[in-house]
Amino acid sequence: MFKSLKNYIFPILVAISALALAGAAAFFSVTGLSKLFGGAQGAVIIMASSLEFAKIITASFLHRYWKTIDWKLKTYLTIGTITIMVITSAGIYGFLSSAYAETSNKLQNIDGQISIVEQKKQVITEDIKRLESSQKLKQDRIQSLISLRSQQEARVDSLYNRKRTSVAKRVEDQIDQSNKEIEKTTKEADELSKNIETKSEEVGALGIEILNLKNNDVAAEVGPLKYIASLTGRSMDAVVNFFILLLIFVFDPMAICLIIATNITLEKAGLKSLGDVITLPKKKEEEIETPIEESKPIEEPKQKVEYKSNEHGEFVQQAPEETINKEETLQILEAIKSQGIEGNKLYLTFVEALYLNGGLKIGDLLPPFIKFTEELNSRGVVYEEKEVMDFLTICNLLKITDMSGPDRRVAKDYSVAKGIFNILSSK
Repeated sequence: MFKSLKNYIFPILVAISALALAGAAAFFSVTGLSKLFGGAQGAVIIMASSLEFAKIITASFLHRYWKTIDWKLKTYLTIGTITIMVITSAGIYGFLSSAYAETSNKLQNIDGQISIVEQKKQVITEDIKRLESSQKLKQDRIQSLISLRSQQEARVDSLYNRKRTSVAKRVEDQIDQSNKEIEKTTKEADELSKNIETKSEEVGALGIEILNLKNNDVAAEVGPLKYIASLTGRSMDAVVNFFILLLIFVFDPMAICLIIATNITLEKAGLKSLGDVITLPKKKEEEIETPIEESKPIEEPKQKVEYKSNEHGEFVQQAPEETINKEETLQILEAIKSQGIEGNKLYLTFVEALYLNGGLKIGDLLPPFIKFTEELNSRGVVYEEKEVMDFLTICNLLKITDMSGPDRRVAKDYSVAKGIFNILSSK
């Protein structure tokens, strides 16, 4: 069942993409049309939904029966489908333009707030310039008074030396007057400095407020559009309108084309509808239940088993090199080659490492793969991983190793395995 379903995966994927795109187009279209006709929103939703469903069915009907239906019906259904596509596109345009209008209004509101804050900042900046100008005049006045006072102090000493006491007293009065003027002017300059500092802090706070207004969620949403508008030299409204038109030109037409493509892929797969995937025809069920012919396992070579007695009087099997049927061995070798596995002189060395030079007997657990490769490395064997994997595959195919149970065990005697690989390695 699952193997046969592989033939229908692509038609199912095409159908899912077509229904998903058509459903999304229907949602945006119905929502957009309901906003255009807000006075009868519920009725518009029902009407638009019916039209969307009818459009999908009509497109499928036209594809399936194009050659058999009357030309008048064919013409009307074609014009009707195209008209509904235009209506759908208009609904999508209304939905997207409405969504952009909301964002645009929020952005204009934020731009207005930024403009007000910038005007306020500009007014305060002008005040700071005026205060700085007054402060400079005060500082210049202070310097002039200090210079004048220094000159008068030097004159007083000269007048007292010449015994012009009355003139010296008048000069001292002028010095006192200069001191008072300097003190007064200094206080005024200090006040101006405080005002300048306060207004500078206000300007900084307004600058932060402008940054916060610019770095809001709405500005982030339209940031790419602003960037594209600046690159193209177009207004942001023109850029948005261009993208909306691109969307509606591919949205609903693509959905209809995918609906037709679904019908084509189903026909190519031998199905009339998606329901046939669930309830396959009887013939196909039989095909599904019939297992795919897999590569037949290589039969174990028939050996002529001969025995001889050893020095202890026990009967042991003779060396396989002498008892293996050469013709059957060659057939096994050809079958192995058909699976992309070649003979290799290293296989004899692999057998010795796998059996630990005969240390393992029939029924013993095989070493893990890592231990096996470590044994090869310890023997200084230079090999590639594919060679090891091919060797283990041959062992499995020839039932030298038993992989049927939970544990991997030795299935043939060391001498038998070595004899088999001696023949394979010589080819």
